[in-house]
Amino acid sequence: MAQEAGPQMHVGQQLRNLGGVTLSGEFKHIVLPDSPSQHLVVFTFSPGCPACQASQTQWALLAQQLERRTGWRVLWVSRDPISLTSSYCAQHEIPSAEVLAEPTYATHLQLALGFVPNTVAVGPGGVIEKVWTGKMNAEQWQQVFSYFGAEAPHL
Repeated sequence: MAQEAGPQMHVGQQLRNLGGVTLSGEFKHIVLPDSPSQHLVVFTFSPGCPACQASQTQWALLAQQLERRTGWRVLWVSRDPISLTSSYCAQHEIPSAEVLAEPTYATHLQLALGFVPNTVAVGPGGVIEKVWTGKMNAEQWQQVFSYFGAEAPHL
């Protein structure tokens, strides 16, 4: 379930030393963009969160469009154990290479995983450029797709 706990992310915040466990069980550091031509989009979720499930269709469409662009990378970060995350990703056809679960405490805090879902645009230097939090309505999704210059679904 989505729940509020602790500080939230904000534009201009610099992310550092993030990491989690891949679905194959290996620890992995999150590589943050380090040049103006690199961008990262992070979707934070919990498999049991209804608001996250409601975001899944839009996330998948956005991810599909961004992954075709040079310099864009998509990362899915689950706050939950590998077993739950793996099942969720298989059900929703999320590529396992783009998923981290069981995040470190620092990652949990910086990505505000106490409150999910989040859609986060990260630019050079690991600086948050834009963040959308919580369950979104059709107008908010239009804003997200517009921000990324992506074709929005008909909601």
